[in-house]
Amino acid sequence: RSLDSALPRCQSLIQSCYDSESVWTCVPASIYCNNAMIGPYQRTGRNPYDVRRDCKGGNLCYDELGYISQWLNKADVMEALGAEVESYDSCNFDINRNFLLQGDWMKPYFRLVPQILDEIPVLIYAGDADFICNWLGNQAWTNQLEWSGHKGFSEAKSKGVKISSGNEAKEYGKLKSHGNLSFLQIYKAGHMTPFDQPEASLDFLNRWLAGHLDS
Repeated sequence: RSLDSALPRCQSLIQSCYDSESVWTCVPASIYCNNAMIGPYQRTGRNPYDVRRDCKGGNLCYDELGYISQWLNKADVMEALGAEVESYDSCNFDINRNFLLQGDWMKPYFRLVPQILDEIPVLIYAGDADFICNWLGNQAWTNQLEWSGHKGFSEAKSKGVKISSGNEAKEYGKLKSHGNLSFLQIYKAGHMTPFDQPEASLDFLNRWLAGHLDS
């Protein structure tokens, strides 16, 4: 209920940010919408990167990220990698905050995508258990994006994407594609899609790089 009641104001603030792209409108939109739309979910103790899991392991909700940091901060590992920094952090929250205070979280970057699509293939993918960058939102903006192939993409049908597993072909996602734009929903995956579905992730990445994801 609190999400529904907060939505109109959030949408209004986002539109103000889109209209002016000013720090004075985009920062308030970022703060209000983040607190109003994500805050209630976070207070449940669930993982915003995977709705199937509880949040464990600090701000990013994964114990595994702590293990990675410990390993990458070992002196011999840093030396072997030729690291030129004193330490490794999986996420720098100082830099994250600086982006927030410039209003970057809410600026209308989708306006840059049509020009990219004129020259470069673009793949948008999302795990269907991700909350913070959920597949429904990504599906919505790709469907509504105004670009030269908008009509064709809107009319395109989603189809299953499969990988051979033993003697069977296993479907791991649904793909919608037209021209240079592709949208892929990955089943049973959160924000860290390669962590949850490594075999599927390798398959779609290799097929994407080879230029035949939709074949």
